[in-house]
Amino acid sequence: MNEEQMANDLCKEKDWAKGREQDVVSWLENFQPEHREPALQLLRKIQVYSINHCQKWCQKLHGYLPSEIRKSTNTFYGSIGSPSESGSLVSYYYRTVNGLAADKFLDFSQITDAINLKRRSARSLVFLDDFIGSGNQAIEFWQLLSSHLGRHADDLDFYYSAFAGYCNGRANIEKNTRFKVQVVRELGESDKAFGVDSKVFEPFVREIAKKIL
Repeated sequence: MNEEQMANDLCKEKDWAKGREQDVVSWLENFQPEHREPALQLLRKIQVYSINHCQKWCQKLHGYLPSEIRKSTNTFYGSIGSPSESGSLVSYYYRTVNGLAADKFLDFSQITDAINLKRRSARSLVFLDDFIGSGNQAIEFWQLLSSHLGRHADDLDFYYSAFAGYCNGRANIEKNTRFKVQVVRELGESDKAFGVDSKVFEPFVREIAKKIL
Protein backbone atom coordinates (compact mmCIF):
# COMPACT_ATOMS: atom_id res chain seq x y z
CA MET A 1 0.00 0.00 0.00
CA ASN A 2 1.47 3.40 -0.94
CA GLU A 3 1.56 6.34 1.42
CA GLU A 4 -1.29 8.18 -0.37
CA GLN A 5 -3.65 5.25 0.15
CA MET A 6 -2.47 4.84 3.74
CA ALA A 7 -3.14 8.53 4.39
CA ASN A 8 -6.57 8.42 2.76
CA ASP A 9 -7.60 5.42 4.86
CA LEU A 10 -6.43 7.10 8.08
CA CYS A 11 -8.18 10.39 7.29
CA LYS A 12 -11.47 8.56 6.67
CA GLU A 13 -11.08 6.73 9.98
CA LYS A 14 -10.07 9.60 12.30
CA ASP A 15 -12.01 12.84 12.74
CA TRP A 16 -8.88 14.80 13.70
CA ALA A 17 -7.22 13.79 10.40
CA LYS A 18 -10.04 14.75 8.02
CA GLY A 19 -8.75 16.99 5.23
CA ARG A 20 -5.14 16.47 6.29
CA GLU A 21 -4.16 13.76 3.85
CA GLN A 22 -1.12 15.69 2.58
CA ASP A 23 0.12 16.29 6.13
CA VAL A 24 -0.07 12.56 6.82
CA VAL A 25 1.73 11.75 3.57
CA SER A 26 4.48 14.26 4.39
CA TRP A 27 4.94 12.71 7.83
CA LEU A 28 5.04 9.14 6.50
CA GLU A 29 7.69 10.15 3.95
CA ASN A 30 10.09 10.70 6.86
CA PHE A 31 10.27 6.90 7.08
CA GLN A 32 11.60 4.23 4.77
CA PRO A 33 8.77 2.54 2.80
CA GLU A 34 9.08 -0.66 4.83
CA HIS A 35 8.80 1.33 8.08
CA ARG A 36 5.65 3.27 7.23
CA GLU A 37 3.14 0.73 8.51
CA PRO A 38 4.40 0.94 12.15
CA ALA A 39 4.48 4.72 11.82
CA LEU A 40 0.88 4.69 10.60
CA GLN A 41 -0.10 2.42 13.49
CA LEU A 42 1.18 5.06 15.90
CA LEU A 43 -0.94 7.72 14.17
CA ARG A 44 -4.00 5.46 14.36
CA LYS A 45 -3.69 5.33 18.15
CA ILE A 46 -3.22 9.05 18.75
CA GLN A 47 -6.09 10.52 20.77
CA VAL A 48 -6.95 14.16 20.13
CA TYR A 49 -8.98 16.12 22.67
CA SER A 50 -10.90 19.28 21.83
CA ILE A 51 -11.44 22.47 23.80
CA ASN A 52 -14.84 21.03 24.70
CA HIS A 53 -13.10 18.09 26.39
CA CYS A 54 -10.84 20.49 28.29
CA GLN A 55 -13.80 22.51 29.52
CA LYS A 56 -15.61 19.40 30.76
CA TRP A 57 -12.46 18.21 32.51
CA CYS A 58 -12.14 21.60 34.23
CA GLN A 59 -15.62 21.10 35.63
CA LYS A 60 -14.73 17.61 36.81
CA LEU A 61 -11.52 18.73 38.47
CA HIS A 62 -13.34 21.48 40.32
CA GLY A 63 -15.92 18.96 41.46
CA TYR A 64 -13.15 16.74 42.85
CA LEU A 65 -12.19 19.43 45.36
CA PRO A 66 -13.87 19.15 48.77
CA SER A 67 -16.95 21.36 48.95
CA GLU A 68 -15.46 23.51 51.69
CA ILE A 69 -12.39 24.18 49.52
CA ARG A 70 -14.46 25.08 46.42
CA LYS A 71 -16.68 27.47 48.33
CA SER A 72 -14.06 29.04 50.56
CA THR A 73 -12.96 32.62 49.96
CA ASN A 74 -9.53 31.53 51.21
CA THR A 75 -8.83 29.21 48.24
CA PHE A 76 -6.53 30.46 45.47
CA TYR A 77 -5.37 28.95 42.20
CA GLY A 78 -2.18 28.90 40.19
CA SER A 79 -0.53 27.07 37.32
CA ILE A 80 2.63 25.04 36.98
CA GLY A 81 5.35 26.53 34.81
CA SER A 82 5.71 29.87 33.05
CA PRO A 83 2.83 31.95 31.61
CA SER A 84 3.67 30.66 28.12
CA GLU A 85 3.22 27.00 29.11
CA SER A 86 0.07 24.90 29.02
CA GLY A 87 -0.73 25.23 32.73
CA SER A 88 -1.71 28.87 32.27
CA LEU A 89 -4.15 27.92 29.49
CA VAL A 90 -5.69 25.30 31.79
CA SER A 91 -6.09 28.04 34.41
CA TYR A 92 -7.96 30.22 31.90
CA TYR A 93 -10.44 27.49 31.00
CA TYR A 94 -10.77 26.45 34.64
CA ARG A 95 -11.61 30.00 35.72
CA THR A 96 -14.13 30.71 32.96
CA VAL A 97 -15.90 27.34 33.02
CA ASN A 98 -16.29 27.29 36.80
CA GLY A 99 -17.24 30.97 37.11
CA LEU A 100 -14.36 31.91 39.41
CA ALA A 101 -13.16 35.45 40.01
CA ALA A 102 -9.95 36.48 38.24
CA ASP A 103 -8.40 37.68 41.51
CA LYS A 104 -8.49 34.10 42.80
CA PHE A 105 -5.79 33.18 40.27
CA LEU A 106 -2.28 34.15 41.26
CA ASP A 107 0.92 34.27 39.24
CA PHE A 108 4.19 32.72 40.38
CA SER A 109 5.45 35.78 42.21
CA GLN A 110 2.18 36.14 44.11
CA ILE A 111 1.79 32.50 45.02
CA THR A 112 5.35 32.14 46.30
CA ASP A 113 5.13 35.28 48.45
CA ALA A 114 4.27 34.26 52.02
CA ILE A 115 3.46 37.85 53.02
CA ASN A 116 1.08 38.21 50.07
CA LEU A 117 -0.69 34.96 50.96
CA LYS A 118 -1.07 36.00 54.59
CA ARG A 119 -2.52 39.33 53.50
CA ARG A 120 -5.07 37.46 51.38
CA SER A 121 -5.80 35.02 54.26
CA ALA A 122 -5.05 32.09 51.93
CA ARG A 123 -5.70 28.63 53.35
CA SER A 124 -5.68 26.40 50.26
CA LEU A 125 -3.69 26.55 47.02
CA VAL A 126 -4.81 24.63 43.94
CA PHE A 127 -2.27 24.18 41.13
CA LEU A 128 -3.52 23.35 37.63
CA ASP A 129 -1.81 21.44 34.83
CA ASP A 130 -2.70 19.46 31.73
CA PHE A 131 -0.51 16.37 32.07
CA ILE A 132 1.49 14.41 34.63
CA GLY A 133 4.29 12.29 33.23
CA SER A 134 7.00 11.19 35.65
CA GLY A 135 5.86 13.76 38.21
CA ASN A 136 9.36 15.23 38.46
CA GLN A 137 8.29 18.67 37.22
CA ALA A 138 5.71 18.92 40.00
CA ILE A 139 8.27 17.79 42.58
CA GLU A 140 10.76 20.42 41.41
CA PHE A 141 8.00 23.02 41.57
CA TRP A 142 7.10 21.92 45.09
CA GLN A 143 10.70 22.23 46.25
CA LEU A 144 10.84 25.77 44.86
CA LEU A 145 7.45 26.69 46.30
CA SER A 146 8.15 25.33 49.77
CA SER A 147 11.56 27.03 49.90
CA HIS A 148 9.88 30.38 49.16
CA LEU A 149 7.04 29.91 51.63
CA GLY A 150 9.15 28.52 54.46
CA ARG A 151 7.20 27.92 57.66
CA HIS A 152 4.05 29.47 56.19
CA ALA A 153 3.66 26.32 54.07
CA ASP A 154 2.66 24.48 57.26
CA ASP A 155 -0.51 26.60 57.43
CA LEU A 156 -1.69 25.75 53.91
CA ASP A 157 -3.35 22.87 52.08
CA PHE A 158 -2.00 22.10 48.60
CA TYR A 159 -3.82 20.50 45.66
CA TYR A 160 -2.48 19.52 42.25
CA SER A 161 -5.15 19.04 39.56
CA ALA A 162 -4.39 17.73 36.07
CA PHE A 163 -6.40 16.58 33.07
CA ALA A 164 -4.44 13.36 32.58
CA GLY A 165 -1.48 11.60 34.12
CA TYR A 166 0.34 8.36 34.69
CA CYS A 167 -0.38 6.47 37.90
CA ASN A 168 3.34 6.20 38.65
CA GLY A 169 3.76 9.95 38.21
CA ARG A 170 0.88 10.64 40.55
CA ALA A 171 2.35 8.30 43.17
CA ASN A 172 5.74 9.99 42.77
CA ILE A 173 4.23 13.42 43.45
CA GLU A 174 2.22 12.27 46.44
CA LYS A 175 5.27 10.57 47.93
CA ASN A 176 7.60 13.54 47.56
CA THR A 177 5.36 16.57 48.10
CA ARG A 178 2.38 17.69 50.14
CA PHE A 179 0.18 17.94 47.04
CA LYS A 180 -3.16 16.14 47.10
CA VAL A 181 -3.28 15.01 43.47
CA GLN A 182 -6.44 14.88 41.34
CA VAL A 183 -6.53 13.54 37.78
CA VAL A 184 -9.46 13.15 35.39
CA ARG A 185 -7.89 10.50 33.16
CA GLU A 186 -5.40 8.16 34.80
CA LEU A 187 -2.96 6.39 32.49
CA GLY A 188 -0.99 3.17 32.96
CA GLU A 189 1.84 1.37 31.22
CA SER A 190 -0.53 0.06 28.55
CA ASP A 191 -1.17 3.66 27.44
CA LYS A 192 2.49 4.11 26.52
CA ALA A 193 3.38 3.27 22.94
CA PHE A 194 6.14 0.92 24.06
CA GLY A 195 4.91 0.09 27.57
CA VAL A 196 4.11 -3.36 28.92
CA ASP A 197 0.83 -4.59 27.39
CA SER A 198 0.81 -1.54 25.11
CA LYS A 199 -2.50 -0.79 23.41
CA VAL A 200 -0.58 0.65 20.47
CA PHE A 201 1.77 -2.12 19.36
CA GLU A 202 1.45 -5.88 19.66
CA PRO A 203 4.38 -7.54 21.47
CA PHE A 204 5.87 -9.05 18.31
CA VAL A 205 6.26 -5.66 16.61
CA ARG A 206 6.86 -3.46 19.66
CA GLU A 207 10.66 -3.60 19.75
CA ILE A 208 10.91 -3.24 15.98
CA ALA A 209 8.61 -0.22 16.04
CA LYS A 210 10.55 1.30 18.93
CA LYS A 211 13.80 1.16 16.94
CA ILE A 212 12.12 2.66 13.89
CA LEU A 213 10.34 5.48 15.70
